[in-house]
Amino acid sequence: MKNKLSKLALAVTFGIALTFTFSCSGGDDDLPIKHEDDDKTYKDFADKNFSVYKYEKAMNDIYNSMYPDNLKNLYGTERENYCKIFYGNNVSFVNSCVVNFGINAGEKPDDNTPLYDSTAYYQIIANENFVLGWADAILNDQVEANLNQENPAYIKLGTSASYDKYIALRKTLKKAVLPFQAGM
Repeated sequence: MKNKLSKLALAVTFGIALTFTFSCSGGDDDLPIKHEDDDKTYKDFADKNFSVYKYEKAMNDIYNSMYPDNLKNLYGTERENYCKIFYGNNVSFVNSCVVNFGINAGEKPDDNTPLYDSTAYYQIIANENFVLGWADAILNDQVEANLNQENPAYIKLGTSASYDKYIALRKTLKKAVLPFQAGM
């Protein structure tokens, strides 16, 4: 009985100390706990600065019919996941979107295509292979010549200050989240 009372006293003492800590620190406002709208900043930024249409057009513009697999092999590794963001489990739309990567034909998303998985969307556009969808993107002038080779090397598609800022916003959010919440 004495052991149970000492455990109870310890729990009560801990609870009082925790309550005191929260009340003195202003509550949980000072703690880096992820709230639902914490990622609103980078999502709003992406919504204003990333265009699905611009990305698709850029990939169509650099497509090379002489070596059609080069674009897919170097820059289309996330294409199926990207297509699923818009078409979910609709296999025929996803397949058409994947097969027609870089070709101005078939099913492909644009700025008005609803998102099936918005969380995955904001993750995937952080991939450097989507840099050409950002408003201020500049195509690397070596990309087209590189794709004309039989065995091209991977080079960055381009640059974008907006892309860089988006990545920084996402990293800032990740640092503010407690380790046990990282998967949230």
